[in-house]
Amino acid sequence: MRVAPGGELDLANAATLQAQLDELRGAGFQHVMLDLRELTFIDSSAVRLILREDRLARSAGRRFSLIQGPPAVQRVLDVCDVLDRLDFGEPVAARSVVRRAPSGSAALDRPHLGIAFQCYLAELRQQGRATSRLSARSTRRTHAH
Repeated sequence: MRVAPGGELDLANAATLQAQLDELRGAGFQHVMLDLRELTFIDSSAVRLILREDRLARSAGRRFSLIQGPPAVQRVLDVCDVLDRLDFGEPVAARSVVRRAPSGSAALDRPHLGIAFQCYLAELRQQGRATSRLSARSTRRTHAH
């Protein structure tokens, strides 16, 4: 699961992101990737959140990784001397992405649903598309013979 907050991640909104990550963890996601590319600023609250998520994932045998952010964001992590402790994965196209809506809260299609449930729905939609493509291909092959 890739989570992509945007704008500033600081004391004012770190608790919101933390609650969303807690919900994803509680829903059983084994790998959460925090995409820092859309952030413009992070403070010590964000660093604390990242370190907490990393510690929780390692202790539970799950994976928490990051996608590098812009230079200003990476600089904060460097100054805090945590870059070597964190798992920076490669940016990949994820099937489900939680993004920050313009209002500052994370959202997918249905903001009134829990994030974990929204991610589950996104996964089902993705699987449905893959299944329908496979069905269409096999139908074409059957009709071609």
